[in-house]
Amino acid sequence: MLWTMPLAFPLMAAMQSTCANLGRVTGKGLAANIKTTFSPTEAASALRPLDGNFAYVLFALGILSLTVSQK
Repeated sequence: MLWTMPLAFPLMAAMQSTCANLGRVTGKGLAANIKTTFSPTEAASALRPLDGNFAYVLFALGILSLTVSQK
């Protein structure tokens, strides 16, 4: 499993940096931004086991694009 680190670590670092920047700009965490941006049905889809990670990435990118467009 060590072979996954060269791919996984940069992606984890990029996601952490994105979430930190989002929190610095909005003053809220990722979960609070998801809650205010998406309906409960859309937010609950992130908890589905098969689609959870993909939906999480989409939500994070959607919130990031909204944040950048508001600057």
